[in-house]
Amino acid sequence: MTRPTTDHVVFTLDGNLFQCTHCGGSHEPVLPMPLLRLSDTARGFLIMHRLCPKPETPSPQLPLPHVTVCTIEDGWTDPAPDADPDPEPPPVPSKFDQLYPRARTHPALLDDLTACGFILTPEQCAKLLTVHEDTGKFDAIADWARKLKARTERSQPMDIVPPIAGLVVPLVPPMPEAWTEIVNAGKPVAAKPAKKKRGARPLTSPKARKEEE
Repeated sequence: MTRPTTDHVVFTLDGNLFQCTHCGGSHEPVLPMPLLRLSDTARGFLIMHRLCPKPETPSPQLPLPHVTVCTIEDGWTDPAPDADPDPEPPPVPSKFDQLYPRARTHPALLDDLTACGFILTPEQCAKLLTVHEDTGKFDAIADWARKLKARTERSQPMDIVPPIAGLVVPLVPPMPEAWTEIVNAGKPVAAKPAKKKRGARPLTSPKARKEEE
């Protein structure tokens, strides 16, 4: 025998009602009340309306669409909310972000690095291409390069690069570790000097060592 579903018995947050969406019956508990009593009340309402037949036409007391409801047995259900009639406008980018946008592709990043005075070797270019464009390493290099580019350009005389009102160039952060690895690509790794082995010193008294000296 198939167990009858009870999804039509719900608790609406809009009015704090136990409601049957088949027959339209409802019950408003007097809140606040002890949690155990509220549970018993919900169980009793569920038993009373679990066999209500589904109407052919929608009941006039059905919950409004997009109202957050809670099925008594199955837990919370959150239908999609209505679209915000007054969405917030997107944030306006700063003057710095408008003039020096962060590179999103490898060619754009190479242009920023070239403007900073970096001429990459084939080994370094190959190493740079291994850094994917949608990773944090790429974003760190691109953000560092655009800030260094801005500092480099703004350090020129005013007759070459005129000042721009409202432009605030942030400080250049330390060189990213990913870029350090790219710069060192293809360079020979210096061998670490071997540590000089020290022989065991014979155990002597302080007086004997002083006489030897």
